[in-house]
Amino acid sequence: MTRYAKTGVALPEDLLHELDEVLRSLGVTSRSQGIRMAIRNFIALNTWRVSRGVNVAGVILVHYNHEKHDVDEILTDIQHEHLDIIQSALHVHLSKEECLQIIAVKGKVEDIRMLTEKLGGVKGVLNIIPLIIQYLTSNREKARS
Repeated sequence: MTRYAKTGVALPEDLLHELDEVLRSLGVTSRSQGIRMAIRNFIALNTWRVSRGVNVAGVILVHYNHEKHDVDEILTDIQHEHLDIIQSALHVHLSKEECLQIIAVKGKVEDIRMLTEKLGGVKGVLNIIPLIIQYLTSNREKARS
């Protein structure tokens, strides 16, 4: 049986109101259950950021303003520097000024972190969201490395 520890969390009222609305819309009947779900998601989405020496895969979402000087070229150059970990990329036009790149990656966590940091540091990038998971290396992949 799972043992629970009680804790107190101070939240701005508007954030608590938003949480309650989302929980109600999803049919979640308890704030505690919703907060546990949010914490699990937070851990799953961020564990890779503090891991070392593990294999990870996922996507990096890069939302940017393509009207900024040379941003497309700089993002492409960065990706070309990391062809060993980039599996594929998709370019989506959001509006006349904004684009979204969806970059599929697979490799060592340190390399994915470096790529994410480089992409996020480009002027004109509005938001970068990495969705990364850890995976176990197969025996065939171990033999290749």
